Order: sequence, then C-alpha cells, then structure tokens
Amino acid sequence: MTISNRTADSTIDEGADDELLARVRPIFDRIAAGASERERDHRLPFEEIRELAAAGFGAVRVPVAHGGAGATLPQLFRLLTELAAADSNIPQGAPRPLRVGGGSAGRTDRGTRGVVGPLRPR
Repeated sequence: MTISNRTADSTIDEGADDELLARVRPIFDRIAAGASERERDHRLPFEEIRELAAAGFGAVRVPVAHGGAGATLPQLFRLLTELAAADSNIPQGAPRPLRVGGGSAGRTDRGTRGVVGPLRPR
C-alpha cells in the first residue's frame, strides 16, 4: 500500500518508516551510550551531530528525487522522538543545518539550498 502526500515526490510505502529507523537506529544507540557521560562532563555532542549529518539526517524531509529520504511529518516526529530518547540535548540544540523541521531542512550555514554535510563546531 502507498500513502500519497499530494505530490509524486513524496509518495512512500508504509515500510519506509521501518527503513528510516533502521538507517539511524545504530547511530541513536551510539548517541544513547554516551549521553550520560557527555552530560556529566558538560561536553557538547559535536561528534554525534556530525555523524547524524553525515548520515543525511538533516535531509530526511527532502524528497527522494532531490537526494533526501522523503520522510513524512509523522516519520520525522518518530525519528525526533527516538533521537530525543537517546539524548534530549541533540534535537533541542542541534545547529541549524541538522534541524529538519520548518524551513531549515536542506539549507547550509549560509542559507543556500543544498545537501546538508558534516558540521563544524563553532
């Protein structure tokens, strides 16, 4: 069964939810494993954010035809919920290119359209 979100670019199948989670869950597991230590040591999660960006997490809402994962809003919220369960600091404090909601998905630091790449600590 396919679910259509009014455009051909965003048509996905119901298994896509599990596929998206399978791609990022190992990263979420690594993030969760170090969350308490980062919190205790007051260390910001730069490496973890870089790993998410390198995996294309910042482009999950971008249509597949444009290089993203084509995730629906419910899929995005499920991913963000699981990421927050791993380390709540990351979805709250991620640099703009990693934020996948609103108008920032697919933007670089300079605000131009493009694929989100690795992030640099500021």
